[in-house]
Amino acid sequence: MNMKKMIILVTTGVLLSVIFFGGIIYFTFLRGNSDDEAEIQTYQHTLGEFTANLGDTRNYFQGNIIVEVQDEDLIEGLEDHEIIIRDRILGILIGKSPDELLKPEGQKELKGEIVQAISSILNTEAVSDLYFSSYIIQ
Repeated sequence: MNMKKMIILVTTGVLLSVIFFGGIIYFTFLRGNSDDEAEIQTYQHTLGEFTANLGDTRNYFQGNIIVEVQDEDLIEGLEDHEIIIRDRILGILIGKSPDELLKPEGQKELKGEIVQAISSILNTEAVSDLYFSSYIIQ
C-alpha cells in the first residue's frame, strides 16, 4: 500500500472517530444539562382517608389518597369539588372486589380509574398521578 492511501485511511478513521465520540459526549453530557428542558412542577393535595365496603363482601378498603396535579389552580378546584370527588371514589371502590385490589395490577387499575374520574369532574388533563399513603384491604 502506498503512503498516500495510508494517510487518507488514517485521516478518515480519525475524523469518523472524532465525530462518533463527539456525538456521544454531546448527547450524553452536554445536552442533558440544558436549561431548555425545564422540570414540570407538580402540586399535591390530600383527599384524606377513605373507608368503603368492597363489592358484596364483608371486606373493606381503608386508605389515604393524595392527588398530584400539574396546575396549582387545580388545588382550589379539588377543594371546591371535594364532596363530588369523594363520592365518585367511593363508588369506584364499592365496585371492586378484594381479590382485584390485592394485586399490583388491580391497584394500578384503581389509580387509573380514580385519576380519570377526577379529571372528568375538574374537566382537565392536568391530574398527573395518584398516591396511596396507606392501603389496607381487610
